[in-house]
Amino acid sequence: MHACRDAAREDGVRVDPELFDTIKWQDRWFKVGQLCAEHQGPAHQPLLDRMPVATPPGMMWLPDRKRSAYVMLGNASSPAAHPLPGVIDNIEQLTASLKSAAPWMQVTTVLDATMQEATSALRSAARQTQDVLIVHVLGHGYLDDQMALRLLTSDSRPDDLATTTLNLTTVIDDVEASSNAAALVLIVDTCFAGQTIPKSSGRLKKHLFVLAATDAHSVAWDGPNSLTGVMASVLGEGVPDCPFPMLSVDLLAQECARVHEQRQIPSQVITTFSHGDAHKITFGLNADGAS
Repeated sequence: MHACRDAAREDGVRVDPELFDTIKWQDRWFKVGQLCAEHQGPAHQPLLDRMPVATPPGMMWLPDRKRSAYVMLGNASSPAAHPLPGVIDNIEQLTASLKSAAPWMQVTTVLDATMQEATSALRSAARQTQDVLIVHVLGHGYLDDQMALRLLTSDSRPDDLATTTLNLTTVIDDVEASSNAAALVLIVDTCFAGQTIPKSSGRLKKHLFVLAATDAHSVAWDGPNSLTGVMASVLGEGVPDCPFPMLSVDLLAQECARVHEQRQIPSQVITTFSHGDAHKITFGLNADGAS
């Protein structure tokens, strides 16, 4: 752990060096792996030079920018529900945070899409992705008679929600069947988001991480206290008192849950599911853990 302490000191991380002697920090450091210079660029070369010393290789999954995709589907308005003005603000803030924390991330934003436009965007990204596919949806969630979670779109009709809403419960199966992506990260910021979490991992072929704003039976918040709002805050500000130079999707989820608890947000418990090595996928630089 001496190399870890030295790397943290060089980064100016505000952490008690004795923490590195505990199992907690040893375990977390070993989840951070070797970085690929081709994805980071010369601006982060000093950080890259330290990483092989501080961590064993192969313990982190940095998405290949040419073979990965991030699709953000946001619906702020629908004829079938009241407007969600926070969706637009959250998308703008998260996009800004991603540009800073993950400049290599290729993000496609689809706002207030029709069901056909949303479906086409997902299918197109699924076909083209070969490494990591990140699907991030935010808006109104609706449970149908079969308890399937559906996203209200800009053309959803109150009298026919069954056929005019996007089925989020089948997104995982659709990607499994139609995409060459090695991994899927599904972020669901809607009411009843936990309904998208698989009941078991037995039939899964791809690495999978699901980050849900709530469990399967609870409503979600709009605005800065929503999952997307908190994600934007965490990526923008970093994880305090943490020596990690990078944030995995797993660590990002843990920090979002901690912030939710700290803010005492009622009726919203962030829920996750991980299969394979998807929890190692890197989401961005830790603004408070590396300089």
